[in-house]
Amino acid sequence: MATRRRLMREFVHDCLYARSGYFSSPSERVYHPPAPVRFGALIGEADWRRTQAELVSRASAGFLTPVEYFQPWYARALGRYVVGEHLREAARAGLEGAPAHPLRIVEMGGGNGTCAAGLLGWLRDEYPSLYDSCSYELVEISPAMAERQSHRLREAGIDTDRYVVHNTSAIDWARRGARERAPCAPAGGDGGAGDAAPAATPCFILGLELLDNLPHDLVRWTARGLEQAVVVPRAAAGEASGGNDASWDAFEQQWEPLADARLRWIADLLKLDSRAAWRAAALSRARAHPGLDVLRPARAGAAWLSAVGATRPSLWVPTSAALLIDGLIRSEPAHRLVLADFDWLTPQPGGALLAPVVQSRAGASTLDRGGRVLEASDGECDVFYPTDFPMLARLYEALGGARARVVKSRAFMREHAELECAETRSGYNPLVEDFSNTALLLGEARAAPCA
Repeated sequence: MATRRRLMREFVHDCLYARSGYFSSPSERVYHPPAPVRFGALIGEADWRRTQAELVSRASAGFLTPVEYFQPWYARALGRYVVGEHLREAARAGLEGAPAHPLRIVEMGGGNGTCAAGLLGWLRDEYPSLYDSCSYELVEISPAMAERQSHRLREAGIDTDRYVVHNTSAIDWARRGARERAPCAPAGGDGGAGDAAPAATPCFILGLELLDNLPHDLVRWTARGLEQAVVVPRAAAGEASGGNDASWDAFEQQWEPLADARLRWIADLLKLDSRAAWRAAALSRARAHPGLDVLRPARAGAAWLSAVGATRPSLWVPTSAALLIDGLIRSEPAHRLVLADFDWLTPQPGGALLAPVVQSRAGASTLDRGGRVLEASDGECDVFYPTDFPMLARLYEALGGARARVVKSRAFMREHAELECAETRSGYNPLVEDFSNTALLLGEARAAPCA
């Protein structure tokens, strides 16, 4: 890893996605259980926790996501939402039962392809006419995971003319514009990023556990103005480690006046030059605590006072997410957006708002690095952030989206999932009762999807 001066988002990007980065490893960073959990055979919550622990112990080099824990029911719930909205748009346009446009779905950062396989398999069985004309695009920056997605879809028996895998970053894909992308793949199901396609075709864009791995920038408020964090090589440490610049102790964090144009643009959208905006961000974080109903007001009040009382409060800004949303609004003006992720993670040492969790695996054990991002330079750490969904919704609308709403995962699943399929014998349902610290952003661009 090169030892140039880097903004935090550049440093984290290299830690996760460079050739020696975490997601570029041939190791299975997102574990795919070989068979779905038989929820009906579990007694209740304790039995589910034991099953969950067993799955985690098998994921020796990576982690599990909700779509993996709850395969195929999580993917099918998303399918029910997407198809419901697609058919409602057709009905509003007076095209009952005959949508004006084929169903087009784009999934950014598709993991092992588990969501794509589950959703397309459900669509094939329940809505064969929609399936026969649909297209499903996967956008994946990691070559290893892109290959895994193709393999998973072939293994699931999905027709190769129904999907394409683009091995590129979601931000680059969005910027490239709709005219450069194919709505469905040539024979074989694996396409490059330069295929031609019509612009502004209506589509649904999915991102599951994508936001948490999008690199952020670190900024802080001072009486003199905003400052940005940069990562620079530490010469003495580099010499001590024998010139191995992948060693975390070869780097150090420094502060300097905010100068990056993209970061300044997003900071202005969020009005971070105002101390009131920092107080609002602190309050939003306190409100996001998954145990708020139980802990109110002590825990929420303590979190808020800690953040607003800081002399120089700091915040991890979702720079990459904002750049991605801006690209999507410009290149896919007829999209519906579905982003699902953590809306709260345990606050990390240092007190920065939206600070990432940094973890690595050692066999069946998880090593928590205490939020020390510089340690991720070895390419063995997952760096994942909580998302302030209300903040992201404001950014979406400020960047040109028509509307965005935030829904807790449990509410979304209650409305769209086949709940009986994930229920244990006691009535405990982990699909709606576990992962209470997750939410979805549902966005709609200005152009009507079926215009």
